[in-house]
Amino acid sequence: MKQLLRGILFFSFFLCCATAFSQSSINLDSLFTEAKEKGSKKKYEKAEEICKKILSIKEDEDVRFYLGLLYSWDGKYDDARRELNNVQEKQPSNKEIIIARANVELWSKNPQTALQILNKALAYFPDNEEFLYMKALALVDLKKIDEAIAVLEHLLKLYPADEKARKLLNSLKISKKKNSLSANYVNDFFDNGNVWYWAYIQYRRRIPIGELLARVNYAHRFGLNGLQYEADAYLKTSSSNYIYLNAGFSNATLFPRYRAGFEFFQVLPKNFEASLGFRYFWFNSTTSQVVVHTGSIGKYWEKYWLAFREYVTPLNQKAYFTELLEGRRYFGGDKESYLGFQYTHGSSPDENHLYSNNKTQLTYRSDLIKLTYSRRFALYWIYKIRGAYERGQYYSSDFLNKYTIDLTLERIF
Repeated sequence: MKQLLRGILFFSFFLCCATAFSQSSINLDSLFTEAKEKGSKKKYEKAEEICKKILSIKEDEDVRFYLGLLYSWDGKYDDARRELNNVQEKQPSNKEIIIARANVELWSKNPQTALQILNKALAYFPDNEEFLYMKALALVDLKKIDEAIAVLEHLLKLYPADEKARKLLNSLKISKKKNSLSANYVNDFFDNGNVWYWAYIQYRRRIPIGELLARVNYAHRFGLNGLQYEADAYLKTSSSNYIYLNAGFSNATLFPRYRAGFEFFQVLPKNFEASLGFRYFWFNSTTSQVVVHTGSIGKYWEKYWLAFREYVTPLNQKAYFTELLEGRRYFGGDKESYLGFQYTHGSSPDENHLYSNNKTQLTYRSDLIKLTYSRRFALYWIYKIRGAYERGQYYSSDFLNKYTIDLTLERIF
């Protein structure tokens, strides 16, 4: 009887311990699930606290690995290295850990260390798709573009369906091209039967601090023809700002004798950008000068760009205002491929039809709606198709309807 009683007591004790252990395991599992839910919602600090609580109770490599990921997403790179290195010591061939460690180095601007991690991993997994792609990213950060191209070409031979690698390869090939030549042709049709023509040929050259453009503009208006010679420059002044410069000259009566422009662009937090500048005109007929003040605010988010611009023209002791709203939807992972929309209320001095020799043109009122479709094709070619409708003043107080077709073709080389 005593032995039976002891057996029952022992079994009861064992059953209680097993139940307690099972409940503890369930509680830890639910905590880990909660941590992952917090992490997916970018509540990193809450998720980190939960993971540390679990690890204070029980060592778990999955939890420690996830904690390392949380630290890396949260920008706590030293903490991430500590946790991920700790886990990799026990799982040296775990590919997910290798990828996480390389990401930490790439995100913390240590591409040389990332390259060392990836080269070591590729010695054991030479055809790993993700390792090869990340190696190309590290080489790009190290400015070793030719080596990155070679890695991506090798990757695409092994995995021809890898669109991410193909997009990066194409962008790198394009980045090696420094020049482009483009031609533009515009027809303006008025409801009074008049037709205006506009065209240009433009050369663009990329330089280490930005790009330079030279352009010859042609206009046929009011039965007259004319040429204007123009140059633009976009120059980086730091990692977060750049300037725009413009200069133009013409002997033709269709254009101002001189024009110039300056604008300072500042990149702001959260993908905002702001600018402030002016456009300057010296008109032949009156030898008078006009300065148009301008500023803009814009924002990028995901595949979209939205911007608002204001022009203020002081003239004849009055101020004339023009508002411009512009939006773009990019596609194909390429800044040259997009669908664009523009609405302008007033007279924008940057519109082609206002490259006029009449300063009064800057005071004319109009409403313009423009749609643009831009697309890169065959890698080194770009075409743009624009259509616009405008209701505006062109002859004194007369308002006319104008319909515009605008075509541009560009070749990069």
